[in-house]
Amino acid sequence: MFMMSKLFSLCLFAWFVFTTSAIAEINDSELEKIEYLKAVLATSGCEFERNGKRYDAEQAVSHINKKYDYFRDEIDSAEEFIGLTATKSTMSGKPYYIYCPGKEKIESSAWLHDKLGVFTESENAKR
Repeated sequence: MFMMSKLFSLCLFAWFVFTTSAIAEINDSELEKIEYLKAVLATSGCEFERNGKRYDAEQAVSHINKKYDYFRDEIDSAEEFIGLTATKSTMSGKPYYIYCPGKEKIESSAWLHDKLGVFTESENAKR
């Protein structure tokens, strides 16, 4: 019984080290981009469609954060963040859409990539 307990502890420790190191691989620049994307969406005044139902921007960010927590060990860049958390439903496979006042609906992936491009251009202009 003692041996099983030690084995379990060792496995748990190995899992912790592996997942912690995987999470730590994302660099500060990419984290800044991800936080920027979430902030832009949260303050956009746009609606977010998921599986045929619309949500306000704050609810959208809440949902994206839950997916981000789930996929965090697979995300090393803002591009992967968009692809894994904010592009389509994991369950149904249906794409997400953004509805902004006075504009046509757009797939969330395209909207977020556009915002990421704006951020990148702004950062490059500062240099």
